Amino acid sequence: MVDMNFLIDGLTGIFGKYKKILVYMKGSPDPDVIASSFVLKLIGGIFDADLDIISRQKISLKKNAVLVDLLDIPVDFSDDKINPKKYDGYAVLDFQTTHVDELDGVLPCVLHIDHHEKVDEQNGALFSCIDENAGSVSTIMTMLVERYENRIDRNQLRNVSTALYYGIMTDTDNLANATEDDRIASGILTSFYDPKIYDEINNTPMTDKDREILNTGLSNTIEYKDWIISGIGYIPETNRDSIPLLAEELLKKNEDISLAVVYALIEKKKGLHLDASFRSREKSLNLNSLIKSISANGGGRQNKGALQINMDFFYDISDRDLFWNQ
Repeated sequence: MVDMNFLIDGLTGIFGKYKKILVYMKGSPDPDVIASSFVLKLIGGIFDADLDIISRQKISLKKNAVLVDLLDIPVDFSDDKINPKKYDGYAVLDFQTTHVDELDGVLPCVLHIDHHEKVDEQNGALFSCIDENAGSVSTIMTMLVERYENRIDRNQLRNVSTALYYGIMTDTDNLANATEDDRIASGILTSFYDPKIYDEINNTPMTDKDREILNTGLSNTIEYKDWIISGIGYIPETNRDSIPLLAEELLKKNEDISLAVVYALIEKKKGLHLDASFRSREKSLNLNSLIKSISANGGGRQNKGALQINMDFFYDISDRDLFWNQ
């Protein structure tokens, strides 16, 4: 379990000195980072600190969009240029590294909270709390909610607890890969969350495009020893999170497989990225090291991970099919 005195002392010091903080979501905005960022904003408000949450990547899974909408989570998904004069520093949650290209040399990273394996280049933050025993950052942030529940508005407490519960369930595969800390945190949240809203989020149907991508990936696989790999070609950024869904489905449908890898080229407005998701049931496999050996811009835990490689140089290539087949 995270040392709560260490975490609270660190946050108290940061919020006492830095009153305007930008919470920068690195990577795809999934339930864990969305919920954790929401908590941080609320806790900051208790200490008279004002936090803005921003994501440069749009939500690409309908369930996650419903999560944000139903629980009134204030995330700025615009492409507007950041005005550094508005902020004293920035925070990064649920990501191994704190470096942000557009903030480098402009704002200091004042806060970093994560649950992934530590890496050498990860930390330029003034205060960092990393708990590798937690299956999600939502697990860590739940302890803060429990500590400050009497200072959080009742409606906000319900909303943030529902978001955290969904964040834990998503990152631990409905507690199938949960640690003891995750189980404790999820138990705490059952006193505060709204099960009806949770069920509405969790039962949100897939979009037709996500279902199409899933079916394409399931029928286009290669097996290598006890690995299964699926490449699904070009997909729009708005459907990026169909990649981890497919990886989970491949592992579920193939019990003799230890690792599922799904990759695709993600089309943005004026950019191109290679994204890959990894899902593993092999406890002896160091998934984080495997991913780091492919790209520094990625990482993982025991059972799941992801990477992203910038391919903007190939954005205007004339023969897209040839490029993919290479």
